[in-house]
Amino acid sequence: MRVSGTWANSTYVPLAGENTTSAPEGFVQVLTRDQWRGLVEFSEALDAPMVTSFAASAGTRDAADNWTPVQADRLRAMTREFGGSLHAAEFINEPSLVSQGSLPEG
Repeated sequence: MRVSGTWANSTYVPLAGENTTSAPEGFVQVLTRDQWRGLVEFSEALDAPMVTSFAASAGTRDAADNWTPVQADRLRAMTREFGGSLHAAEFINEPSLVSQGSLPEG
């Protein structure tokens, strides 16, 4: 089951217990734990392995503009916490639309 899209490039995954209603700088939207839990449960109920995208927007970068796995690790941990697994993940959904995915220049 594919849960991805250009939107995923700039989606923030909060820490457990973090109550955020707006995306931090470098992200566009927030994926709530309840939203992801529902997707994991749906995937498991259908026996449909999940394929997704890891965020790669400016918010996932360190001071030298290198991608860091913090957001990907959060998504993977949350998936396991809810009893699911990720079959595969990509870093950029549509390379021809990187500007729409809030990716850094270049």
